[in-house]
Amino acid sequence: MARTSPSVWLLLARIYLKADKPYNLINSNIDLARKHVLEYVREQMIKHGELRPPFLKEPEKSKFIKSRKIVEIQYSNLEGRDGYLIVTNYGFKMLINNKLGRRRKRTVIAHELGHTFLYNINVTPPKPYYKSTPLEANWRNIEGPSFEIGREILAPEPWIKNYTRGLKPSIKLFNKLITIFDTTKTVMARRLVHDLKIWDVFIFFPKYDPQKRQILKPGVNERFKGKKTFKKFNIDKHWTRIKNFIEKSMKTGEIIESPLRIVNKIFYIETDCSLLDKKGTGICIITVSYTHLTLPTN
Repeated sequence: MARTSPSVWLLLARIYLKADKPYNLINSNIDLARKHVLEYVREQMIKHGELRPPFLKEPEKSKFIKSRKIVEIQYSNLEGRDGYLIVTNYGFKMLINNKLGRRRKRTVIAHELGHTFLYNINVTPPKPYYKSTPLEANWRNIEGPSFEIGREILAPEPWIKNYTRGLKPSIKLFNKLITIFDTTKTVMARRLVHDLKIWDVFIFFPKYDPQKRQILKPGVNERFKGKKTFKKFNIDKHWTRIKNFIEKSMKTGEIIESPLRIVNKIFYIETDCSLLDKKGTGICIITVSYTHLTLPTN
């Protein structure tokens, strides 16, 4: 069991890489190692019957889940945790918080399933390939990779690219993808913007405080910025202008689309906050202006 690998992705690539793809070609390239590991995950999904979205549609019946030595999925009222994986003499037992919504449960199941790829499941009980030391970051080599694998399971790269190919980013398409893959909006935003970098946009999810009757800025985990165009985009600095579009969407109950001038650049903002005051849900997508748009003079 390795204890000091600089990255768990390099270790997993060495374990899962196909014979026709020599490991020495990776040359400590973590991104390339990650690519091969996620490719292996997809191959296992296809091999065990996960062929089309939504993936993990019926977790208890999934042959893919069973192939990862998950012997039981138990839903319980967990306190302070969404879920966790227990190593048993027969494989793994998965505990999921029963209070979570359906899509959130699927996210947690996929994440815990991601953890199994950090284990040797060919021995009993399963043994971890990598165990972080007190001086190493648990997120970098255990939790982070498990989340990435989990998102790949819920929304695999080839399928995401197939459904977005040739189409411009939009709220309508975003909502369609959420429905097709049956994921949470944060999982889909992270896939499109951060993981796969398919969309060079800024997606964020504003909230509404019914007591104060005011729109709240999205939290750090509710902001997804494309690094190419929006790396230095400061939503806090321009919040007042952006909030005007959100308020208009709330009042009209419709998706609002408009050009948006910030400093010397023209962006395009699309906002659907029609249910923000009722369900506390809203979505905004800011993109670059691909065509000439005449801005209002006032």
